[in-house]
Amino acid sequence: MAQSGLQPLVHYITIGKAEGRRCGLQPRILDKVEKMVAEAGELESTILLDATLVEPALLGFNYGGQSWPGIVAWQKLFDSLPHAFDHIVFVPWLVRGGADLAAANAVRAAIQQHGNDSTLVVLTDHDRSESIDWLPVGAHVRVLSEFGSSLTRSDRIQMVESLILALRPKSVLNVNSGACWDSIVQKGAALGKVTNLYACLFCRDYTADGRAAGYADTHFRDSLPFLTKVYFDNAGFMHELADDYGVPESLRARMITLHQPIGNVSIGKFKTGSPRGNRVIWAGRFCMQKNVDLLIEIAQLATDFHFDIYGYGDDAYLKKLRTFANVLPNLTIKGPFSATSELPVDEYNAFLYTSLWDGLPLTLADVACMGIPVVASAVGGIPDLVTERTGWLIREYKDAAPYVDALREIRRSPDEARQRARRMMAWVRQEHSWDHFCKTLSVSPSFLD
Repeated sequence: MAQSGLQPLVHYITIGKAEGRRCGLQPRILDKVEKMVAEAGELESTILLDATLVEPALLGFNYGGQSWPGIVAWQKLFDSLPHAFDHIVFVPWLVRGGADLAAANAVRAAIQQHGNDSTLVVLTDHDRSESIDWLPVGAHVRVLSEFGSSLTRSDRIQMVESLILALRPKSVLNVNSGACWDSIVQKGAALGKVTNLYACLFCRDYTADGRAAGYADTHFRDSLPFLTKVYFDNAGFMHELADDYGVPESLRARMITLHQPIGNVSIGKFKTGSPRGNRVIWAGRFCMQKNVDLLIEIAQLATDFHFDIYGYGDDAYLKKLRTFANVLPNLTIKGPFSATSELPVDEYNAFLYTSLWDGLPLTLADVACMGIPVVASAVGGIPDLVTERTGWLIREYKDAAPYVDALREIRRSPDEARQRARRMMAWVRQEHSWDHFCKTLSVSPSFLD
């Protein structure tokens, strides 16, 4: 055939068929395929219902890993591992965000209980790693992008699946990794045969035009049957999701509230605040979720207060803030902060939080532990923390006026403000301690098992 110079199919039609040559797989290979399909069916019964597998002779040719473009990257990744790991934590990246801190807390707990060599952290979707210092010293970390410069989404999904199947860890924890979520949806039944799958969810996410776009809406429902547990950082969102998707009681038992521990903050750092009673601090990311536009509206409405803004984020929102700071004498941009403990809360009379959607933000929990009165939007898991007894929870959270009314009430009633802040501080110290976090995470079945 090679000597004829003809394309293989043309050669078979014009010459090979007349010579009695056969087209397709040899019988011994077909026997192997039938055996493999039967064995796979024992692991995942729906395979046997797939019409494309009924007649192996009609299946297309696949030459195994040699046809996978990511095979070189996978080999490099596998060769880089010093040993197998009992626990794998998949994250999209490690930036300075709440989900990244939650992942770091889980890694810290696993290493604290089982040692440094027990746990592998894999950055699946991007190579950003600004917060890698949040991980314990000596933690094992791999970044998929470092093993291949042109990995596609499907390559990353395949590498996640291959890593789990090759290492067969005791448990896998997914903290916002897109590649891992896709793997669970596509191969959850098979992966669940070799490891226990866990995931964390925090809140819904939305597109610029208001459509729900987070993993809670795109992957949760299809993944839940394969997950041993799903950890939520707040009870409100957990119940909302269960109700929205009609999760049966048998599966609701897999949904657990796991409050994240507070950071290295000074308990009761807030003492008296500004003697003028009109200083307000806002801290967070400059983005649509944190509702920077509403913050500007509040500053425009409450000209009797001064607002200091600490944070970082999208350039467009930073530019907008700078524009208004140039024309509003009561709005000042103070710059980024690397830790909540750095915020000079004692210079202010209230902490303002304007998020459009959220989980239970750790920045808010950290600030609450300092003892400063809090005014916050009633979204996501925030009502777990801020109530009428512990702060000022704004139900009409898209309007500026209720926030201004709350700030003025704090100024009028400083004793009541202090009492609410003390109640919040006590609740945070109890529910967001490191010991409470580890105790809840350790309840079997557990990612730490």
